[in-house]
Amino acid sequence: MKIDFLKNGDVWRELKKARDKFWATVFVSAMLVLFVWNSIFLNAPAFDKWITATANTYLLGVFSTALAFLFGGAFVAVRIHAENKNRSLALSVLRLVLDFLKSIPQIVWLLFGYVFLIYNFSDTPLRYAWLAFVLALVFANEVHDEIIGRINFFKKSGFYEAMLAAGISERRIILRDVLLLNSLPHLINRAIIVFASVVFLLCSADFIVSVGLSNELSLSSLPVTLGNVLANISSKEDILAAREVFANPLYLPKLFTANLQGVSAAFTLVFTLISAYKISNGLVERKKLVK
Repeated sequence: MKIDFLKNGDVWRELKKARDKFWATVFVSAMLVLFVWNSIFLNAPAFDKWITATANTYLLGVFSTALAFLFGGAFVAVRIHAENKNRSLALSVLRLVLDFLKSIPQIVWLLFGYVFLIYNFSDTPLRYAWLAFVLALVFANEVHDEIIGRINFFKKSGFYEAMLAAGISERRIILRDVLLLNSLPHLINRAIIVFASVVFLLCSADFIVSVGLSNELSLSSLPVTLGNVLANISSKEDILAAREVFANPLYLPKLFTANLQGVSAAFTLVFTLISAYKISNGLVERKKLVK
């Protein structure tokens, strides 16, 4: 039965139908393999730095995404309340805040956040909370737009007004029927996109700030993330060592042992972004999400 199952291509068809699950499995498996490989070939300080940088990057991504949904949901609640109560001033202020957040590039917002962090939170655990707060604000309007889009979609379908006419509260309709029962895949997909965007933006800003630090400051004043690990001189040398492979292909095995710190950090960042993209696309295809 197993041989016939494989011959019929059912396994491949099932994987094609659930590419989000497939890529999630590939991502977890690859990171476990990388963890074991690094524990063998990386020296203890470099291994600890890679583990800390990866954990900090992922945790900041998760916390920032959760806060972005909290802030975005709060914006939606204020908007709906203002529209229902005809509070034009509150609605205008909300639109002004959202437009202001959108008007400045995300990387600029984060760099402003780093300036404040370096001079106020550089030696305290609050630097992580501050970064998560800034990143959440940067992406809160995307969450707001996603939720409002789903609510407006269902308002046009007719069942929204019908449930209101039946005496069901608007809060219950939005939270249960619209978001939980009919929009959860959309929200999960948005969370994946926000997480990947946070990781990319965080590491980009970390790299920029780490490279451009003044002589009075050091990398120790910043949270350890994949971005500032890549900005480390030894990591740059590890990555540049990849050019030796073109001149001498036999150097390739050494690249993954002697130059492992920079290669591991770069691989972790790039593979995380690729996996998030594949998982998001797979979810869209499997659930047939309409954007």
